[in-house]
Amino acid sequence: MQRTPPDVVATTSIRSEYVSSFLYSLGRACYRLGWRVIALWFVLIALCAAAALALGAGTNDTIEIPGVESQEALEDLSRIYPEAAGTSAQVVVELPDGVTTDDDAARAGIDEAVRQLSGVEQIASVASPYDDLVSGTISEDRATAIITAQYAVPMFDVTESSLAGLEHTAMAADDGLPEGSQIHLGGEAFSNNVPEPSATEAIGIVLALIFLYALFRSLKTAVIPLFTALIGVAVTELLIQASTGSLDVMATAPMLALMIGLAVGIDYALFIVSRYRDELREGVDPAKAAAIATATAGSAVVFAGVTVIIALIGLFVAGIPFLTIMGVAAALGVAMAIA
Repeated sequence: MQRTPPDVVATTSIRSEYVSSFLYSLGRACYRLGWRVIALWFVLIALCAAAALALGAGTNDTIEIPGVESQEALEDLSRIYPEAAGTSAQVVVELPDGVTTDDDAARAGIDEAVRQLSGVEQIASVASPYDDLVSGTISEDRATAIITAQYAVPMFDVTESSLAGLEHTAMAADDGLPEGSQIHLGGEAFSNNVPEPSATEAIGIVLALIFLYALFRSLKTAVIPLFTALIGVAVTELLIQASTGSLDVMATAPMLALMIGLAVGIDYALFIVSRYRDELREGVDPAKAAAIATATAGSAVVFAGVTVIIALIGLFVAGIPFLTIMGVAAALGVAMAIA
């Protein structure tokens, strides 16, 4: 069995003692300063919010994977034939019983819908189901037809006003079709489901509060881990938003940072709070108990967090920009949880 050299063991021990000593002093100082430390974090949140408002440009959900053949094909297509590189939407016309696409009234209504859809913002071209160059756009029973609207921009660049205009125009075209006809919308343009914070996260926080209270039987002890985790998440999210002015950040990056930040933030705080309560039960002075908890459980938090940060930043090895950004965003969330 190969043994670790004594000098390596000694060096590691010295470094661990240094970290513990620093954290001990930090814990005691934070306890002594009390509300001033909390106020400092809120000042930091305010500064980050100002940076997000001044520098943020919103997320960009265009996915690019350099070096992949499909990505190169899309770039070539965008350069040679930009219209074909955009996303598309389908307007499905369902005719009533007894009416087919061969009837003059149905054909006139569909042709008018094609003409109106051509004028919608960002739409480059509209393919009629009667066009000889397209196939499979009329059902075998000739009761359903598909109008294809080709956008000049990728899916994530389609504006809300353009989608609203397409929907309004398509529904208005129903007036020119035989009575009983139905219009349905679909296609890639309507599949841009960007993840956003929802009530699910709020429910999770409430459940975490209930479980923590049931565990500690103390509202203050239950609130502290949630409070520190939320402060860390707030700083992280605002910094990510501020970075969108100079980096292409997908909407999944802040969501990932939010979830990981909440998880590790609560987990890391519980380590320290639990150790602090143990010291109080032993009759240790509160200021010293805070210092000991920060030096012992805090050391475990630092080393565990640094390990997670290294793993997340390691995503850059894949050489995929959006994965690298997601890893850095999540790592930032872990760093704020440690802080």
